[in-house]
Amino acid sequence: MPEISSFLNFHTIVSSFYKSQKQSGPLLVHCRSGAGASAVFIFLDILRTQAHAENQIDIHRCITTMRSMRSRMVCSMEYYIYAHDLLLASLICGNTCIDAPSYPHRIKKLSEVDSRTHATGYNTEYITLDQISNSPQDYPHTLAQENPTMNRKIEFLPIDSRCVSLSHGEYINATFVNGYERENAFIIAESPLINTVGRFWQLIFEHRCRAVITLCDLTQDQQEVGAKYWMESGEPVTYRDLTVQLSNIIHPEHGAYTIHTFMLTSARIKVIHTFSLFNYRLIKFW
Repeated sequence: MPEISSFLNFHTIVSSFYKSQKQSGPLLVHCRSGAGASAVFIFLDILRTQAHAENQIDIHRCITTMRSMRSRMVCSMEYYIYAHDLLLASLICGNTCIDAPSYPHRIKKLSEVDSRTHATGYNTEYITLDQISNSPQDYPHTLAQENPTMNRKIEFLPIDSRCVSLSHGEYINATFVNGYERENAFIIAESPLINTVGRFWQLIFEHRCRAVITLCDLTQDQQEVGAKYWMESGEPVTYRDLTVQLSNIIHPEHGAYTIHTFMLTSARIKVIHTFSLFNYRLIKFW
């Protein structure tokens, strides 16, 4: 299913365009079956309009009326749940898309304290996001739960459908995240544990990561929050059939980071992979 805010923004753009046309025939909407995504679009349009006009919505009547005109509209439970999620986000958040030039003004408004709630716009929006976001319990975490010693905290487990795979079915606490221009543009992971350092290097090699960004210190409040998986010397280190060797370190004169360049060599498939590790020295509140 499309990402919620993206689909809502798409509907807003189409609706605005359609209303701007002085003489318009019916809006033609189609999908593979004419009863799935297209039905959700019409469902959203009808109930957004009803909410604005009457300050109430009637989901049951909307769908039964649509089905009286074309059978099996909103044709699966998956579409039905998605339609509800869209409507909820629309009613709570409205149109969340803003023009880039308007963003400074938006930030100013978010910083203001509401005289009634004594909360800033940031507080209100963050609470709203929690209200419309699915609970972690709504997603299966079977792979993570089957590997309890491979996770730092049980609050942050990858969901099965987004979990990054390793060869031989091995698990690591890492998740694919879509970027703006392409799917699976990022891998987000927890810092390695002592017992997952080898798998972390395996992750980098198998998915051909060209850059790795480290955004945590090794300790926080005198507790370990990450194993130091990288090395500072050129002595090679081997993890099973993968050999890791530092080839260069750069300390930018005015940068709050260092750049380590490594070579990963697989004895099994005779492949060398080179990547750069950007290690950012975090400010205290991170």
